[in-house]
Amino acid sequence: MTIANGKFGAELITQKGRYYKFDDVACMLQYTKSNQVLVKMFFVNDYLKENELVTAEKCFFLKGGTINSPMRGNIAAFSSDKEQKEFQTKLNAEPMTWQQVYDSYK
Repeated sequence: MTIANGKFGAELITQKGRYYKFDDVACMLQYTKSNQVLVKMFFVNDYLKENELVTAEKCFFLKGGTINSPMRGNIAAFSSDKEQKEFQTKLNAEPMTWQQVYDSYK
């Protein structure tokens, strides 16, 4: 799969070792929950380092504001809390943890 925008891509690895790529964190979580996928690891692209995957659990997230992701999940991931805080104001977005992002999709 070709990722539409390298700032927002996401990937998961299942317990069986299969890799799935997504254009957006929201798509990854909706797929995971609607198909009851047993996930080993979640990865997201760092907003500031296009096409660089980072472990989702270690990231800091922003949602909403002027963030405009390909599939309209409108979530950006950052490798550090410093970057998250810097861009929170620039993007007029709300900070979130991975757990909050994960729990926001049913």
